[in-house]
Amino acid sequence: MSIKEYLLNLKEKLGFFKKEEGKSAEKILSDSLTEEEKQRADEVSNKSCALEELPRKKIDDFLSWYATVLPSWNEKIKVEEEVKSMMNFIEKVAVWYELRYPNFTIFGNTEGLVNDWANLAMFEENPYINDLLGEDSVVNDLDWSEFYNTKSFINNLCFKERKYFARPNYGKYILINGYHLELSKTGRVLSFDGLDHYKLKKNEVNGKDVKEVVALLKEKEIISPTGNEIDKEIQIYEGKKERKSKMLDAIMYRIIERGDTYSIGARRGLLFAKEFKLDLLIPITYEIALGNDRYIDVFLRAANRNSELEESIRWLLALFKPEYNEKDVDEMLKTKEEKRQEKQLQQRLVNILATKADNDKDKEDIKVLRIQRKLNKCRNSR
Repeated sequence: MSIKEYLLNLKEKLGFFKKEEGKSAEKILSDSLTEEEKQRADEVSNKSCALEELPRKKIDDFLSWYATVLPSWNEKIKVEEEVKSMMNFIEKVAVWYELRYPNFTIFGNTEGLVNDWANLAMFEENPYINDLLGEDSVVNDLDWSEFYNTKSFINNLCFKERKYFARPNYGKYILINGYHLELSKTGRVLSFDGLDHYKLKKNEVNGKDVKEVVALLKEKEIISPTGNEIDKEIQIYEGKKERKSKMLDAIMYRIIERGDTYSIGARRGLLFAKEFKLDLLIPITYEIALGNDRYIDVFLRAANRNSELEESIRWLLALFKPEYNEKDVDEMLKTKEEKRQEKQLQQRLVNILATKADNDKDKEDIKVLRIQRKLNKCRNSR
């Protein structure tokens, strides 16, 4: 994806350019776009909202979408209760992330985004735990990272809430006109009892995605074009995949929104996005556009761990933090290893210069000695 496409996609996804800096940001973007791209950017801009308003809008949009699709999954479902349950769940995960990463563990000038001594301070040296269990308790021998993590959190949720995090899957069998269609959890067709009856070949069905097979069955008029049971199964499966994706995005936005500052929220949001493989550019944008982080370099290095986002980060900094020049940005994005190598190179240069200086001094001393010897010979000859 080119940087132009990235900026347009980001703008469309976030639906904003910061109000106070909108004109200058638009101008920077506009100068690099074709007429067609400018027109598309303008269309997006007409639907835009402020970045500060976006988390609430994203969460509301997700809950509205959820209320719309639920009846198609189950006609008997109580939509209002389900939506309220999801809303409470989003809040629960956001609050737990604050408990997992308190402000003091994620804000500061450290080599990583989370202070290494966080678990020690929160658990092993926690006076409340010591008072409750005693300083000699076996609890002090536990590795808290094995217990206080996302996996343990999810495992301790109720069954319904654990399902929110689970990958959706198809049932093992679906009946088609009385014949069993066997599916894998991800929708690959393993077998179909009706192959011989409908004169189908194995390679037309087995190993194919269920949507391909359904299209074939409709083409051969084996099932009706609409309103059949297998279409409904596919719709529910795809809907639950979309629910998980939208739900995780909504949680990330809520985490960002709940931060005491946008920098704190963006740091937690980045940790959540990394853990669940979400779009890192969302918390990055909040950090750059709205954060007031003295240690923004720590954040950006953690975000750009594999240098995959460097170009996008540079453009966002140019849009929202024009006070940083290119040299500043280069320094901010240097990894610990790059800094170590740079320090080694500087030390080598110092050593080389020092050696050269010593050599020059030695040469001068030798020259003086030679002159001295000649003078001494002259004196002795007299």
